[in-house]
Amino acid sequence: SAIYAVEQMVHEKPGLVTQLTPIAQSHNGRVHFALVEALERMAKSGNEHAVRLLRTTRGEGLGLSTVMPALRVEKASYLKRIVAFSVDGFVIFWLFWILFIFITCCTAVVAVVDKEVFGKLFQSNTALLALAYITLLFTRDGFFGGRGFGKRWLGLRIIDIHTGKGCGFFRSLLRQATFGLPVINIVEAIMPAVDERGQRLIDKLLGTEVIDEKRKPMTPLQWLVALPGVFFVGTTVL
Repeated sequence: SAIYAVEQMVHEKPGLVTQLTPIAQSHNGRVHFALVEALERMAKSGNEHAVRLLRTTRGEGLGLSTVMPALRVEKASYLKRIVAFSVDGFVIFWLFWILFIFITCCTAVVAVVDKEVFGKLFQSNTALLALAYITLLFTRDGFFGGRGFGKRWLGLRIIDIHTGKGCGFFRSLLRQATFGLPVINIVEAIMPAVDERGQRLIDKLLGTEVIDEKRKPMTPLQWLVALPGVFFVGTTVL
């Protein structure tokens, strides 16, 4: 109520924004999110008080890093997300190829004794590895507190916009599942590039967002990885 009231009267009395300072120290994630959104709107209108309080609310000097990490970071760039996507696919693909070769070699000794048993083992192992591959591909962002393999390397993270906590396995599954829907997958690929917060349609439904925790420029290696990723996304959309 206080946030709403101040935002309604801030045009007449810009200094009222400072009255929201105690709210910035609240440990309620929903309150923080509402405050930041209001401060961003007021800051865009040119209110210097809102600009200063917004910087403070994002964690500078208040020790809010464990309360609402999302307030200290910026949304992830589209290019970094493409790199993370490429890295995820590369790591998971080669991880399971290595496992497949290893398991096949281990069971190959059975072929010397009984080729029929080896054939059955080969089929069952292949089916299990395929299931594990798909499961990991869809739930990868549930690891490392919402980071996944590529996102962890880039310093990105998927968080709940209301609490700042990392994306879980179930939400990760739902986020990846939309890429399997015709037409929707194209929209999902474009949305992060045009949405103000970089959210996809599924992010808006789940209340999640991809953020950049480190805010560091990409390294030459990451730029190199970005090239095939951009080509893949471009060909998918076109």
